[in-house]
Amino acid sequence: MVEASTVPVDDLPQIRSEADLEIGRAFPLDSYALTGTQIDLINQAAYLLESKCLTEKGFTLPPWTPRPDIASQNRLVVKFGLGLLSEARQYGYDVSPEYLEPEKKTTADPPSQQYSEALADALLGPVADRPDLPPLEIDGGQFSVGVPYTPDSCMGIAYNDLDISLARSQELSMWMGSAVVVKIDVESQDRAAADPRMIQVIDDWSACMAAHGFITPNPVEASLTYGPADKATAIAAATADVQCKYDTNYFGVRFGVTVACQQQLIEQQSAELETLAASNRDILNRANAAIEAD
Repeated sequence: MVEASTVPVDDLPQIRSEADLEIGRAFPLDSYALTGTQIDLINQAAYLLESKCLTEKGFTLPPWTPRPDIASQNRLVVKFGLGLLSEARQYGYDVSPEYLEPEKKTTADPPSQQYSEALADALLGPVADRPDLPPLEIDGGQFSVGVPYTPDSCMGIAYNDLDISLARSQELSMWMGSAVVVKIDVESQDRAAADPRMIQVIDDWSACMAAHGFITPNPVEASLTYGPADKATAIAAATADVQCKYDTNYFGVRFGVTVACQQQLIEQQSAELETLAASNRDILNRANAAIEAD
């Protein structure tokens, strides 16, 4: 349980319209996190290096398939919930189709079991030799992520070329690309939620929703209560939800308080984070070089 406290905030921006919400805003953690695009680039470089190694061992991987080009959701919406009035009026609490990846269609015949097992051994090393990967602990929960591999496997060779350790390869399976960054992100949101200004703005938002005929204590409960309702009710509730967020400056308060909480936590772990940032730059430089050399 995070105790309520007031974090010094340099700025509470006014985010009271869709136009305000679409202004680009950075978080302090951005300097230490990897974006989805950067993680995709690292994965592409690793795939190309693995493919070369496997070719030398008599195996063939299909060409690298880039992620489909889909629209990116607003950053504050991704982090803080429903927020674009134009989308709420059209889709309610559902995600706009433009943000969804199309379903993958597989037409090629799957390889034989014997070939697949031999390929896996070449890529990851013999099963008996692959190390155990302990789960990552974040916010009291355990997450099993990553793929175990031996140092002399094709994956091991590829990651070594990119200066990625086994432990770091596990973290690259996570959003933001690092356990310490994810932990700070989660803790900053927990601290922000306990801040009196956040508690007050949610109370104000709830009162605004009641005035529109929707009884709900917070935005999460609103989506759970009214999202599954009939389309007309869901759209009406979602529209009121977003308008009440604008009227109460919900996004401005939440952004400002979260930024302040992140800054506090970053100062406490600055040395570790600066080392991480340097490592990220090195990995991305190596990944770019591997792709350019292909």
